[in-house]
Amino acid sequence: MADCKDNNVMPNEPQSITVQIDVPETTTTQKITGNIYVPFYYASISSFWIYFEAEASVLRRLLRGTGLSPFLYNRKGLVNLNFQNYTAHNGNSLAATNELEFNIIAYPKNRKNQVPKISHPCFMRGEDQTKLLGNYRVHVPCDNAFAVAAGKGLFGENKFVAKFSYNVPSLNLPDQKTWEYTIDDLKGANILSVDADFQTLVPEVANPAAIIDYSMLDGKLIGSRRNLFATVNHFPLNTTSARKIKVKAGDSKESNMARDLSSVLGKSKVLAVQLIQTPPVIAESRAYYID
Repeated sequence: MADCKDNNVMPNEPQSITVQIDVPETTTTQKITGNIYVPFYYASISSFWIYFEAEASVLRRLLRGTGLSPFLYNRKGLVNLNFQNYTAHNGNSLAATNELEFNIIAYPKNRKNQVPKISHPCFMRGEDQTKLLGNYRVHVPCDNAFAVAAGKGLFGENKFVAKFSYNVPSLNLPDQKTWEYTIDDLKGANILSVDADFQTLVPEVANPAAIIDYSMLDGKLIGSRRNLFATVNHFPLNTTSARKIKVKAGDSKESNMARDLSSVLGKSKVLAVQLIQTPPVIAESRAYYID
């Protein structure tokens, strides 16, 4: 492998990470062993984003101590919920994962003078060419303990194990027309529920890549990039269509996510949804009689 060392970039070397995470009925240690490199390559993904306009004071509180400021337009901040089903081919295994990112769009305070003065709609369509505006991952529930440990150890994500129940549109489930999912903590208390209907809307094609992600790792602000090798369908919402995007925070006390989400949703306004679905690579049609 070529020598790509950079003092400002974390080393791309095999890493063995030990992270303490919660699993059902006990607290145990999830240890990742073997050669773990970045980039992490997704084999397939269905990713559904809901964007909200939110109160700036609430977002500043959630960003306290990170070195980040919320991205404001007309004195309002921007938040998204990114629900993902994805797979990864790991060479010796095939991983399937469900997770959700509760993100605040923010920028490093020390780069304030370089942040573009653009609107929220322009950002969502991918108009920030500085790539200073990114997702600070406030909470990331996930149903794959391996992915939780990797996210915490490599990227400092506020990630935890949770239970997912979902029913989303797919080529293999053509009768499903809405995006429905619920997330519960390991004791069964609800964290979040979503029921979104937007298939009658006509999307625009957006280009938000590379997506910037911010986290805190060992007390230090870090950033990373995600490149999308697929088109992004962007659905701007008006007052009528926004009513079809139903998001409700639950009453879980386990992770503080339900509490933080409730504070954000209090005076929020749904602005848009985005959808990324990788295409299938093979289709096997129905059988036929040979007689």
